[in-house]
Amino acid sequence: MRPQDRIQAVLCRSSADRLPVDLWCTPEVLDALREHTGLDDELAVYDALGLDKIVWVFPGYGGRYFDPNDAGETTLWGVRTRRVRSGLATYDEYVGFPLAGMEEAAQLDGHPWPEPEMFDYAASTALADRARCL
Repeated sequence: MRPQDRIQAVLCRSSADRLPVDLWCTPEVLDALREHTGLDDELAVYDALGLDKIVWVFPGYGGRYFDPNDAGETTLWGVRTRRVRSGLATYDEYVGFPLAGMEEAAQLDGHPWPEPEMFDYAASTALADRARCL
């Protein structure tokens, strides 16, 4: 079975050849897996390891790649993050809640929401198409 077939079967409570296996890891672990497999491409690494990778597709915004965990800055949604070191690994955690304290729906009008036309939907579609072929 292909990864997407396996995942779909499990979600539909149908039979699969095995349980799907996904991996979320820190950049340091991914670098070690790249070295182990001899592959630079992240999706190729997951494929070589036989993983059923569920790919998160985040569109670029305003000329930059959008990752909801932008380290040490404020995301385009107004969420602050900070880089955390845990042993040899690093990860980003949310430290701000931009809508905290808002009690009325009218208060949302003043929030600096992202502009939809600034998202790079073509790149997102290309990544989704590529991930679908694994």
